[in-house]
Amino acid sequence: MRIILGISRIILGVILVLFALFCTYGFLASFEYPGIDAWKIGYSILGVASLIGGACLIWGGFRSITGS
Repeated sequence: MRIILGISRIILGVILVLFALFCTYGFLASFEYPGIDAWKIGYSILGVASLIGGACLIWGGFRSITGS
């Protein structure tokens, strides 16, 4: 059961990291329009939160699998 939980955490973490990459692309593409809008701030907040959450899930998944 511990290995299944670890693998599911790793898969969810990878999905969150991919979402963070999408947010990075959206944030960089949003500089076509001048000014700072709420959705630019939203892209950056969601991207950073997804990156941190994904990294924590991947780290916890590997720790769960190895048992340390």
